[in-house]
Amino acid sequence: MRILSPQGELLSADLDSVVHEHGRDQLLITHQVDLEPMFREVAHRKHQNPTGFSQGRTMRYLGSVPLMTLLRRPDLADDKNLKKYLRERPRCRAVPHGSL
Repeated sequence: MRILSPQGELLSADLDSVVHEHGRDQLLITHQVDLEPMFREVAHRKHQNPTGFSQGRTMRYLGSVPLMTLLRRPDLADDKNLKKYLRERPRCRAVPHGSL
């Protein structure tokens, strides 16, 4: 996959996305997402329950991953890849680093 820079003609822009045209057959669509609400939710959960375990210890909340990241990275469906992703991104992680 070739990465394009937003140098082409601007076709449209709104609060969530920007579309640039590159030649006759290429479009660059950039989606913008405000991640601060997700980061605040993760921090709140981390403060309320530092281990992430449910009351019966049958489930565990490790953290959150932005939807656009999940769509772009199907490899995160694998537990090992997801845990690595969360270890590398402390603001997305709701449990201590060593417990992943």
